Amino acid sequence: EELSHEEEFISGVCYLRDQYVGLMIELACIDDGSRWSVLVDHPRVPIGAVSALELPVGRLDDDEERLLGEQIELLEESCGLEISMLNLTNLSKEAYASSNIRNDLGMCPAQGQSGECVKIMYMRKEICKDHLLKMRTMFSEKREQGAIVTLRVVPLNDIWKVSADMKVMCALFLLEKADLYGEYGCHDDDASVSVSVRGGIRMVNSMLSTVKRRGI
Repeated sequence: EELSHEEEFISGVCYLRDQYVGLMIELACIDDGSRWSVLVDHPRVPIGAVSALELPVGRLDDDEERLLGEQIELLEESCGLEISMLNLTNLSKEAYASSNIRNDLGMCPAQGQSGECVKIMYMRKEICKDHLLKMRTMFSEKREQGAIVTLRVVPLNDIWKVSADMKVMCALFLLEKADLYGEYGCHDDDASVSVSVRGGIRMVNSMLSTVKRRGI
C-alpha cells in the first residue's frame, strides 16, 4: 500500500544577500609588544552617522583564494599587506571546532529575516613601531584632507569601545573561543588586551541573555 505524504511549505519573506567576509587584523608591534587592529571609518546613512568604525569586509574570488573589494584593496595598499586565504584563519570554523555545529556559513546576523552570512577571518602581522606610526599619521592626514572612507588604527583592547559594529564584537568573541591568544602567547604586557576582550565578551553575553529572557 502506497503512502501519500502531503508536502508542507513554509512561507515567509526574506532579504537575499550575498555571503561576505569580515576581516579581523591584528598588528603586533615587535618593538614594544603592543597590539593593534585596523578598522574602516566611513559614514553610515541608515544609522545617521558621519563616522562609523567597522570591521573591513570583502568577498571571496571564484577560486576562494583571495579576498576582493574596495576595502581590501585599501588595506593592502595602505598597510602593505598581502591578503590571501593562505594567511587567514577562519575564526568561525576554529571557534566551533569543538562543538556539534558545523559552521560553514559563518555568522548569521538575522537568520529569520535575511540570508546574509559573514565569515569572520583573522590575520596577524608583526610590524615595527616606525611603520605603525607612519600608518597612523597617513590615515589621520587623509581624514583631515576630507577623505570620505579612511582607515583607523586602534589598540586591539579598545576596538569594542569605539565601534558599535556587530562584526567587531563577533570577531572578539570568536577570537577568544578559538583560543588564538594562547596560540601566539599572551605575555604579562598583554594582560590589558585579554581583560578588555573579556569585558567585551561579557557585554555580548549579557545582551544575549537579555534577548533570551525577553523571547526576542
